[in-house]
Formats: sequence, structure tokens, C-alpha cells
Amino acid sequence: MTIKEVSKENIMLKYAILIVSFAMAVFHFGTAIHILDPILQRSLHLFFGLTLIFLIYPTSKKSNIKNWAIDIILLILGIASTLYISFNFEELGFPMRIAYPNLFDKILGVILVIVVLEATRRVIGPIMPTLAFIFISYSFFGPYLPGFLKSPGLSFNSFIGQGYLYVHGIFGTPLGVSATLVFIFILFGAMYKASGAENLFQGISMAFFGRLTGGPAKIAVVSSALFGTISGSSVANVATTGSFTIPLMKKVGYSKEFAGATEASASIGGQLMPPIMGASAFIIAEVLGIPYLEVVKAAIIPAILYFSSIFMSVDFYARKNKLKTLSKEELPNIFNVFKDTGILILPLLLLVYLFAFLRWYPTRVAFWTIVLTIIVGYIKKGKFNDLSWILDGAQEACKNALLPICACSCAGLIILSIQSTGLGLVIGQFLIKLSQSNLRYGTSYCCSLYDCCYCSRAKYNKVWSTSNCFTSFCILFCYYVFYYTTCCIKCLHWSWNRGW
Repeated sequence: MTIKEVSKENIMLKYAILIVSFAMAVFHFGTAIHILDPILQRSLHLFFGLTLIFLIYPTSKKSNIKNWAIDIILLILGIASTLYISFNFEELGFPMRIAYPNLFDKILGVILVIVVLEATRRVIGPIMPTLAFIFISYSFFGPYLPGFLKSPGLSFNSFIGQGYLYVHGIFGTPLGVSATLVFIFILFGAMYKASGAENLFQGISMAFFGRLTGGPAKIAVVSSALFGTISGSSVANVATTGSFTIPLMKKVGYSKEFAGATEASASIGGQLMPPIMGASAFIIAEVLGIPYLEVVKAAIIPAILYFSSIFMSVDFYARKNKLKTLSKEELPNIFNVFKDTGILILPLLLLVYLFAFLRWYPTRVAFWTIVLTIIVGYIKKGKFNDLSWILDGAQEACKNALLPICACSCAGLIILSIQSTGLGLVIGQFLIKLSQSNLRYGTSYCCSLYDCCYCSRAKYNKVWSTSNCFTSFCILFCYYVFYYTTCCIKCLHWSWNRGW
């Protein structure tokens, strides 16, 4: 294969990713006002997600015919198995079709399960799809296991009917939240960033905190907190703020290890910082049947404690090591910052107003804030015929959405197995005994265990699937208050003992 052929393939792949990303963004932007039938919305959401995954995440870094063939086959199978649901969603409303799936349903159902597991492995890693495979196996072999592990199990027809043809399993509640709430806010965050909002946040944090002791580290904490208000993503937070804060920290004397750790720790709080939080917050609101605004209120104090603890830690470290500050010439003037980018604060103000005062539904809020973001972005840039920044924002949003799509669809399979086999009751009883009937402690044990191998949205799905509604409320309390408050206290205690 010649260099020219490789470059042509890369260009074609780049345009394919761009076209699919733009189509996916337009689809979700349009359905933010008029949401489709649940299984139609979710199947098309997964269709776009799987298409992008097999375009962006190849089988191997080595480009050869064999690897290309595997990716194309998986891509075709993913498209076929998701669009089959989209084209036949009206027929799936009949109970008899779900109870007695036909041959095509069975074949495509098995194919989609395999494709989802492989897509999750490529995006998240091998742990979650492996565990999903174990739970799926348990659904079939549960009747043959001894002792408390024995369960009624699931028939193959029931597994396909509930896991593929119905709004359980792959197309369950987690993927539904991703398809309606999570993606539209990821799109808003990406568009807001593409409009130039990151310059606003960076300018504010540098102007106010750059002159303090260890200023660059404090800039990293504050800019991560500010950017977290609209991103809801730890990865996007690191990629955006870390690109300029880490070099600044190294410049004034921070070690490269401490600089990277500070940025990573601050950016993790991006999914905890209101008003736009991580996917777990939307899943919590959907499962408990409470307004998203209530979840936001519950997260305000833990978010402040979390970022305050990191801020104080870097301050202790800077004072102990007598690190220098940034010079006045290196810092922006706050008035110039607001003069150049102040207009970009309008979408964020509109978001808070629609949420807090008018109490609109989240998708409707996101729709109008995106509209205002595009208008404000064009006014700031002054180029009304330039679509490049909108395309960049749409592409970044779709890439950021791939992880929640995989996590939610794979978690749906695990939830189906736990709920349909009765394993959730067994695990729930075990947790109650372990915590001596204190559900708050039991739930915190469960969260700590899943912390070892899951992202937050997958962890919440797992814990929710093994518990009832009251325990889910305890998760909200423990995970967003007890857990992060404990982290803050431990961090301060550790810093004090180190003399920081």
C-alpha cells in the first residue's frame, strides 16, 4: 500500500467521521424538542454511536487489509442490527412479538450483543464487557448453579425479547438517558467550547489567581471548576484546561508529576460541578423520577468542598516549596477579558435562568442554550459564513458521547441479568448483612468496590440494578456528599501532616 493510498484512506475516513458526527448532532438537536418513540430514539442513538466507534477506534494501529475487514464487518453488523429495530419499532409494541421473537430477531439480537461488547472493549477497556459476558452467561446457566447462586434463569427467547426488542437490556433506561439528556448537554458543552468560552474561563482564572503563590496550580483548579460547569466530562476538562495549565505549573517550579496530578484531580470534578454534570447525574434523576435541578442542588456543596480541598492542597505545597508566581506581564487584564469574551457568558446565564427560575425540562433548556451559543459565537467571531467551528464542536461532542453510549448499553445487559434472575435481591441482602442493616454504609461499600473498575455512570447503573428506590436515594447521598466530603477531609489531614 503506497503512501498516497494511505493518505487518501485517511482523508476519506476523516470526512466519514465528520459527516456521521454532524448527522448525529443534528439528529439529537432536532429531537431535543420533539423526542421520538423511546426504542426508535435509542436505536438510532446507538446506530450513530457504533458507527463512530468502529470508524474512530480501529482493531489495531497497524493499517492492513485484515484489520480493515474486521472493522468494516463489525460496522456493517452494528448498522444492520440497530436499523432493524428502527425500521420495525412499530411492530415491537405487540407483546407476542417480544415473547416469541422470529429468526431474524434472534440472529440480529445475538449480533448486536457481540458488537456492543466489542465496542465497549474498544472505548472503555476489557473489564466491563467481560463482566457483562459473565452476567449474560449467568442468565442462562443460573438454574444449574448450587446454593444461593441458583436462579430461575432466562430462556433464549426471553433474553432476545427483553434485551433486544424491548426497552430493557441494551435499549434500557441508561441508554435512554444517554440518548435524550446526556448527549444534548455534551453537545452544548462542545459548542460552547468551540465558540471560544475556554478563553473566557482561562482569562478569568488567570486574572484573579495568577498572582497568588503557586498561581498556575490554582489557575488549573479554578479553570477546571469553571469549565466543568458546562462540560460534565473529566476527559474534556483535562484536554481543554491541561494543555495550558500544566506547562505553566512546570514553569514556576512544580514537578511534572505534581502538575499532572493536580490537573487530573481538578478535572475529575468536572462531572460533579453544576449546572451541567456528568451522565450519572441524569441517570440518577431519571431513575428516581426527580427533577434534574434537585440533583444539581445536592451536588453544590460537595463540589465546592472538593475543589476547595484541592485548592488548599496546592496552596500548602506552593508555600512549603516557596514557588514563585506569574509575572504581571504574563497575566491578562480582567477588563480586557470581559471586553473580548464577556458576551460568551450569556448562554450560561440563560441555562441557569431556564433551569432555576422557569424550571424547563432539561432537553428544552439545552436546545435554546445551543441556539444562543451559536448566535453569540457568530457575533464574537464576526464570520457569518464560517461553519468550521460548528463542525468542530459537533465532532467533539460525538467523540465525547461514545463513552456514555458504550457504558449505558453494556450496563443495560448487566441490569437485565441482575433484575430478571433475582440476583439483585441476593446482592441486596448480602449488602444489608455486611452493613448491619445500614443502607447508607452498604451503598457506600458498593460504590467503593465499583470505584476500582468502573466509570461513574457504569457504577451507578450497577449499584442501582442491585437495589430499590430508597437505596438509590442513599447512593445520591453517599456518593455526592459522604464520599467527596471524606476525600476532602482526608486530603486536608494528609496535607497538614506533610507540613503543607
